[in-house]
Amino acid sequence: MSYPTIAARDTGIVTGSNPDIPLTELGTVVAGDLLIVVACFYAPVANPTTPRGWTLLTSVGTTNNYDAVVYKSAAGGETATGVWTEASAGPTTYTSYRIDAGTWESIQGPAAPSTGASTAPNAASFTPDEAGSFLCIATETNYSAAAVTGWPSGYANGVQTSSTWNTASADRTASLSAEDVGAFTIASSATWTASVVLVAATAAVSADAVTATGTGAAYISAKTIKPTAGAGAATGAALEADGRPGARPTADLSAGAAAAYGTTGLVVAHAGTAAGTALAATPSASVKAIAGVAAGTAAALDATANIDVGMVNFTVQAAAEGTALATLVNANLTASAGYAKARSA
Repeated sequence: MSYPTIAARDTGIVTGSNPDIPLTELGTVVAGDLLIVVACFYAPVANPTTPRGWTLLTSVGTTNNYDAVVYKSAAGGETATGVWTEASAGPTTYTSYRIDAGTWESIQGPAAPSTGASTAPNAASFTPDEAGSFLCIATETNYSAAAVTGWPSGYANGVQTSSTWNTASADRTASLSAEDVGAFTIASSATWTASVVLVAATAAVSADAVTATGTGAAYISAKTIKPTAGAGAATGAALEADGRPGARPTADLSAGAAAAYGTTGLVVAHAGTAAGTALAATPSASVKAIAGVAAGTAAALDATANIDVGMVNFTVQAAAEGTALATLVNANLTASAGYAKARSA
């Protein structure tokens, strides 16, 4: 089971109004890294404006404070969040994370944190869009600078900074359908907020459920499509030549038939294609026959359509029953014995 990987964690404090939270302690940021910042602003006149390029995940504002969780998929080279526009001169405490590119898929959390007043900040249970493998980050802020003395059960790697306010977070990985973080313990009773951030792992590659022995098949990963090795004899599978996602194998190709793929898009063979029939009826697409088409079949039924064969266009007519299909040799169309109905377009 794989989970999102934390490359670095940090915590600190920025003084003065319009803070620009530093990211330098997270190390070198590369394109595709996930950056997460948990921030608590002291007594802002109005809720601070989220810096450009960042997405606000969770926030709550009162007359005494503003708490926020923001994130971004890094462009690479980031060293700070950019300015949070707010009029307060009070300090801002924060924790921050860098998640390795390629290990995470998405991020989610409640629109607003839980709030209360006690020695046990406790986020409400949160249910993600679907069950999966997650990096879970529990967050806490309190308004009397009460230090965290105990972390939620199962959570580790706690980081915190106290000034006028306290900001703290900890993390764990788990496969789950809902997350009930449990309580932090703080040194004295205080007004607090608590929340959870769930970062989903990159989707795993899995085989197509309908792959069958003896037929051509394909499997879909999160990013691409690849043919199954050793596609069965006498049949083939349709797929997009450029590997774009979403292509599927053509259904119900019969033994003795062949499939086709299009360089400009998916070309679908006739359902139930059988020996002795035409393979494809899409003259508008660039069509190539799979090598080894059985005798008695034809690559295309439409004699007027230009069929792309290698680097040369040809007008192809169906071969007579019992003859072999023309083969492609060195980008030239060469007719098999007894086949004389291929001519240059």
